[in-house]
Amino acid sequence: MLAIITKYNLDPKIFSIWKVLKFIAEGKDGHVLKVKKGNQIGALKIFKKTKSIKKIIVEINFHKTAAQKKLAPPILSKWEITNKTKCYVTSFLPFTLKKILFDQNKILLVNQIKRIIYLFTELDKLKILHNDDNITPVSYTHLRAHETRED
Repeated sequence: MLAIITKYNLDPKIFSIWKVLKFIAEGKDGHVLKVKKGNQIGALKIFKKTKSIKKIIVEINFHKTAAQKKLAPPILSKWEITNKTKCYVTSFLPFTLKKILFDQNKILLVNQIKRIIYLFTELDKLKILHNDDNITPVSYTHLRAHETRED
């Protein structure tokens, strides 16, 4: 954990609040960790030091908008985004579209297809571009909205 704290210049207090359960993924923007606080399980998204606070706040606001419409998991963290807290926690979603496709031999059920179409239609109405494969046709999207669509 010390390596991630050092690599991303994070405030160690975050990890006294949220206990790391496991590493989930490393992407172009940083890392995602599965974390726990009490009975809550979350996904901690940690941004690279080079990503601006302004862009992180824009992404969080997109996420909050989608969460209000039940299109994304709620944000659980409450801290202000600073150079030492370039991260946030959402409710953890155990399934991604990629995992569902793998588990179902690359075949989606009709209700799953309808849910995916619904999710993307609603995100489009909100002018949120979803460019992540971490979605679930069963409940919510794991939203990583980086920009708005230009219509």
